[in-house]
Amino acid sequence: MSAATIGAMLREAVALHQAGRLDEAGAIYARVLAAQPGQVDALNLAGAIALQCGDPARAAELIGAAVARNPLFADAQANYGNALRLLGRHGEALTAYDAALKLRPDHVAALANRAEARRALGQFTGAAADTERALALAPDLTISHGLPAADRARICDWSRRAADVAQLRAGIAAGHAPPPLELIALADDPVLQRRAGELLAPPVQPVPAFAAPDGRIRLGYFGGNLRDNAVGFLIVEALELHDRSRFAVTVFAWGAESGGDGGAMRRRFIAAAEAFEEVSALDDGAVAALARARGIDIALDLDGYTRGARPGIFAARAAPVQAGYLGYPGTTGSAAIDYLVADAVIAPAGSEAGFSEALVHLPGSYQPNDRQRAIAPTVPTRRAAGLPDEGTVFACFCQPYKIDPALFAGWLDLLRAVPGSVLWLIGGLPEAAANLRAAAQRGGVAPARLVFAPPLPLAAHLARHALADLALDTRAYNGHTTTSDALWAGLPVVTCRGQSFAARVSASLLTSVGLPELIAGSRDDYLALAEALARDPARLAALRARLAAKRSSAPLFDTPAYVRGFEVALAEMHRRRCAGLAPGPITVAG
Repeated sequence: MSAATIGAMLREAVALHQAGRLDEAGAIYARVLAAQPGQVDALNLAGAIALQCGDPARAAELIGAAVARNPLFADAQANYGNALRLLGRHGEALTAYDAALKLRPDHVAALANRAEARRALGQFTGAAADTERALALAPDLTISHGLPAADRARICDWSRRAADVAQLRAGIAAGHAPPPLELIALADDPVLQRRAGELLAPPVQPVPAFAAPDGRIRLGYFGGNLRDNAVGFLIVEALELHDRSRFAVTVFAWGAESGGDGGAMRRRFIAAAEAFEEVSALDDGAVAALARARGIDIALDLDGYTRGARPGIFAARAAPVQAGYLGYPGTTGSAAIDYLVADAVIAPAGSEAGFSEALVHLPGSYQPNDRQRAIAPTVPTRRAAGLPDEGTVFACFCQPYKIDPALFAGWLDLLRAVPGSVLWLIGGLPEAAANLRAAAQRGGVAPARLVFAPPLPLAAHLARHALADLALDTRAYNGHTTTSDALWAGLPVVTCRGQSFAARVSASLLTSVGLPELIAGSRDDYLALAEALARDPARLAALRARLAAKRSSAPLFDTPAYVRGFEVALAEMHRRRCAGLAPGPITVAG
């Protein structure tokens, strides 16, 4: 086959490829490679098709061969990085992106994708720089313009905080969808969060015809985190306790399983469901079609806009009734989601403007809990945990991006006011720890008074809560599972109630556990309460005793009662649908 013939074939294949006719393009690339196995353009482009078809291993094989033959091929290096990144080989992906950018410093795709690899490796400063460079070169790039602000928030780099928040607001006003979780942490503004959700929501497809309901109410739980993580730890027992005479439970799961306890948790979910559908290999439309074929009456979206979420499933209408539940702390802004499960603390009367969904008010907290969460029997010593033997330990195990500079300044005031005290924070991100220590130094507090706890398995993590005296909540984005874990482990939590869903979760949990006096209405009141408790060991001990006594009786941890109330709400959603009524507010009596 002549070079001219190969050139003509490749031009034809590229045109088909760009038109989305992947099978036809792939067939031509295969013919070229059969005639000339080392043809680097065909290897690279065939690998690109493999990437588009969800086969990064095959892509890495093909594009890797192209790079081996011509390491000066910038597009192939960039594509090779994409394949390696999707295989989880992020360090190798960085090397490939670096090679592409050395060859072509203005390679926008390589910059944007190198930023993703850096995020996966916890290199958020570099990720922000790469994204800003990519957006400067291509302002219309279809990635979030708020990613650099999110990267800085994740490592507590507050050097551009005001500008980052202003840029996020301006971006939303201009129609740019923001990184959703970081926006929640950066702006306690329900109306802004609703607008952001509207921008994030995929287009809603026409509602298909659904079969008439028959027999039990068929529930579909949809999520990519049904393993050993925050959502999994909270919800698994609720699924196990559904009344199977009235409800049929199907789980639609995607995402890689975790190791260790993840296997055991995954097995609990499989056992809790009458049907467990692993749908990672299906596209959103196919998952929705599968749910319709299974006759799902109510689809419960456990992810919203969290990482790995698939809102397209609900835009394609998996069920006649669809509800946001648990995993995403706020409105979706999507016309595809009919209801949002909340409670009267999280979404009080008058807050409806911040939500696109009809609100469901459960009688206690919106949040379920798993009473089988084990606490390790052995508690380490303070010294083994890196804490001082004496003095007050204030703990905050929320992720660093939830910490805001004004709150952190208040925490430093608290450390200065309580001699010998330390602030115990979650570790795992070296850049965040370095920035927080530097902020403490600038604030006149010895960096050594910040102690960083390494990540541990859940049982050991719960056990070490016994070493702390008081948990300090974050503000715009509270601790959610984090607060529930602390209360389950017997550690009182002080919170400051905000305006949005995410800023009121700890208030909901403290109300449900019977400790509303730990809810402050302002930052100053919150700090004053924390200081007063630290200075009054007897009062703090009494709170701990009350919390220990309530562990078996408080509504927050009464999972059977929670499930009964939740089922009342589900039955009412279903009744309204059967009666031909539009979604409307639902309040379950306590």
